[in-house]
Amino acid sequence: MDSPQLYIAALLQVARDRDVDLGAPRPVSISWEQYKELSTKLVDVTGDPHIGLEIGGHINLSAHGALGYASLSCGTVAESLELLTKYGPFRKQGARVELAFSKETMAVTYWPPAKIRGAPSFFIDMFFSAFERATYELTGEKMTRARLELSIPSPRHQDPRYKKYIAANIRFSCPVNRLVGPISNYTKVLSASQIPATAIHKRICEDYLRSSVLGESIAEGVKLHLLGNGAPFPDISEVSTELGFSQRTLRRRLSEEGTNFQNLLDEVRNFLATEYLSGTDLSVEAVAAALGYANHTNFRRAFIKWNQTTPGAFRKALRENTSGSPLSAVLPERRR
Repeated sequence: MDSPQLYIAALLQVARDRDVDLGAPRPVSISWEQYKELSTKLVDVTGDPHIGLEIGGHINLSAHGALGYASLSCGTVAESLELLTKYGPFRKQGARVELAFSKETMAVTYWPPAKIRGAPSFFIDMFFSAFERATYELTGEKMTRARLELSIPSPRHQDPRYKKYIAANIRFSCPVNRLVGPISNYTKVLSASQIPATAIHKRICEDYLRSSVLGESIAEGVKLHLLGNGAPFPDISEVSTELGFSQRTLRRRLSEEGTNFQNLLDEVRNFLATEYLSGTDLSVEAVAAALGYANHTNFRRAFIKWNQTTPGAFRKALRENTSGSPLSAVLPERRR
């Protein structure tokens, strides 16, 4: 999930803000080498060695695609950051991230995938700026109590954007690139984790990340966006905006794939319903509420339409025969 097309939007936005025409290819087709070339061109044209800070500041959680959605399903900030650093970005190109925990601190150490001519700290700046933004989105708080150690030589005058995009106390000329903060900042429980079935969301999303099939269809992106948000599920307007389409374009693209938004929402609801009924002790009423139904009667009616059986009968049959995996084909088939 470290494909450059997930992160090209932030780079292009900064280029537009600077009135720079990079002549970029369509994001769906960009390669790692093209991403580096565009980054180098942006640095050359602007003469800005720390423009990576601005790019990182534009990378919100939704920009990470399914990885961002999965991170929102974690129980704590630390679990979310573990997931984000485990799967992206640019790890396949040589980037490396390590998390270390002690009783008092959490530290994230970063080794960039490459250097950009004219901006040797480009990916370092981009990573920690994006990390700050992710932490803020998860907690609503800036990393004011953290310390950022950078291997960059001490500048004569520190770029003021470091303080704008990274709230931590910054030190230069350090052996490694590392952010160290109090563990209390990262053990905070995320609001989504209050939902009893949150572990199911995280497992589904992480399993998909491992299978590396995401991004191969618009329908998959819609489903994972719905999965990552949960009830109340976003409508097509919100989803199209997050995926970078107009509503009209999203409807057309889904039609080309032989489906529509309502069908995908029903599939996600049905998938989660079967997971809740088989993997938790939630009552049928609670499952209905978790799926956004105003009353369980409407949920029961929909479940019968999807599965030709009632939720109660489904759960009873499953417990009598636990060898099956209910409706495993609801989400796209994984690559063999």
